[in-house]
Amino acid sequence: MAFVLTTKVHYALQTYEPIIRHMLTNSNLTTLGISVGKRPMSQAEHNAMDGIFDVNLENPFNSNWRNGSNSILNLKPFQFGRLWKSVRKTNRTYAAFLKLHKPDVLIVQIDRESPATNLIESAQRLGIPCLLLQGAMSGKNLSYRSKYSVSNRVAKWLIGYSSGHHLEGQGGCDRIGAWGKSGANYYEHAGLQSSHVAQVGSPRLDTYMTELANSDTTSTCEILGIEPNTNFTLLATSPLDSIAEPGENISAIRTIIETAIEVSKQNPNFQLVVKPHPRELPSFEKYGIAELCRSSTAVTLARDISIAEALAASDRVIVFYSTVALEAALAGKPCIAFNPFNWNFGEEYTDIKLIDELTSTDQLRDFFTSSKEVLTVGDPSYFITDVGKSAKSVSSLIHHMAGYKM
Repeated sequence: MAFVLTTKVHYALQTYEPIIRHMLTNSNLTTLGISVGKRPMSQAEHNAMDGIFDVNLENPFNSNWRNGSNSILNLKPFQFGRLWKSVRKTNRTYAAFLKLHKPDVLIVQIDRESPATNLIESAQRLGIPCLLLQGAMSGKNLSYRSKYSVSNRVAKWLIGYSSGHHLEGQGGCDRIGAWGKSGANYYEHAGLQSSHVAQVGSPRLDTYMTELANSDTTSTCEILGIEPNTNFTLLATSPLDSIAEPGENISAIRTIIETAIEVSKQNPNFQLVVKPHPRELPSFEKYGIAELCRSSTAVTLARDISIAEALAASDRVIVFYSTVALEAALAGKPCIAFNPFNWNFGEEYTDIKLIDELTSTDQLRDFFTSSKEVLTVGDPSYFITDVGKSAKSVSSLIHHMAGYKM
């Protein structure tokens, strides 16, 4: 039996579902998935979870799962002693929770909102082995050279400098599961022993690859209201709170859309599809971006399709600072990062040639009008390994740590 922790319900679905399904198919281990969210799960999320688990529990100290059912446990912040505000209460609650359930392995996914140190410390004191999984590709987590990086804080979590005390080994983590060479390098530069870092790929990206393969371009175009089989340019936006000055992100998005509208006047077949990050939708309305999209038939604001569906149907991709760059490379799509304000995306993001970086509207216009055959598709191999096989790799690692054999 293994516990998993994530702060986002959709990450629980995308990351842990493949692992859990593989474990249930290949062993008799009972698996309890824990989703620590800032809000209760929606009915749709409950329904999705019901496809994996037999029971949905709301009380973190309810041990009814011991009847053999596989359960998803949604822990609301207030149930964990005001999780985000009280370290002391959180430590006590984690310790009591882990002591009650006695997991064979604790799985933690790195997330800036996750109180990973507290959880790892509690597990270590109870002698519970801990597996820490890489949670994101973004430079702020992986590029230790970036001046905007949070890597110092994350490194302290991993190495174990919590409350001034250095923990043994990997901060209580027996193994680290990195997506690929880039992630492994980050953890090693953070001070971890290479022998404790395994390159296991990303179950979340395996889920994405499955969705990508099952996407229907014609259906996607119909949903978007554009001509079937239209090859369009996809703009996948993302919040830049940690690296941009206020207003810069909106300004860059406006520049891309206005340039696209200009290009469409000379090329009637040109189409820009804007896929906003959910957190940016209020800003799109507030600052007139949504209205700008509606002002031209050459621009479509996409809200009802997934990123996999959008990428499968697209011709080329524009991002800022996002795992979508890696997803575009896996989809075989040319991708650029638009950076008119000299944001620090992290050296590995661009230096390893996952994407090219453009800084001017002239370069942007050339990207829009160039034949896709002359554009470069990024190489994802440095960032991700075991594509399509990571659930098996992670499951094997869990079983090994728990002392079981597959």
